[in-house]
Amino acid sequence: MLKKCILALLCLLSGLAAFKVGQLLVTKEEITILTPDDIHPSINNFPSKGDTAAKVTIVDYFNFSCRYCDSIDPLIDSLMVEFPGAIRYCAKPFPLEKDKGRRLMVRALLASAEQNRYWETLTLLRSMVEQGKTTLSYKETKKRIAHISDSLKLDTKKLFDDMHSKRIEKLLETGDAEAKNYNIRRIPTVIINGQITTGLYPYYHYKDIVEKILSPK
Repeated sequence: MLKKCILALLCLLSGLAAFKVGQLLVTKEEITILTPDDIHPSINNFPSKGDTAAKVTIVDYFNFSCRYCDSIDPLIDSLMVEFPGAIRYCAKPFPLEKDKGRRLMVRALLASAEQNRYWETLTLLRSMVEQGKTTLSYKETKKRIAHISDSLKLDTKKLFDDMHSKRIEKLLETGDAEAKNYNIRRIPTVIINGQITTGLYPYYHYKDIVEKILSPK
């Protein structure tokens, strides 16, 4: 009974919203604490804003089912204005989408990077979700993706071909593995130089983290 209570407590701790020091991973066999130095999200194959050599790297994990995720972008954009040249920002779709239509949207977003329209496609896909109100059928999702492609003057045939390419499959596979490795179970999850924050927080929360990273030691 005591062992069960301890395990339950550890699981509760692993689900806390923000981790100032590291991320706690709990399994039946062992407990692993990941420090910020252990957490390095792969973003080389994803478009980003800001200087690639910036001292601060912010990775935002989101999905198209999350009503809070859209609120992260304006906060990060404000940080980039307040700390010019100091931040590199990557918005990374959370790969563990279960709905087939939403999963297709992730594929479309990743494929749009091949035509240098990642951020524009992201904006329109989010707008598509808002307009749809409820989960769209796979057929309707595909139709709206095609409409977005046309509106951005993309090569729609190439977009749909790329959506099912080996490169996209690899990105989805590595994304799934990364989310599990870092114990990312909820979104939005923001990683700032290895420091994980899960949930939506006020602007000053993210600003405080960035200031501490940039302040002389």
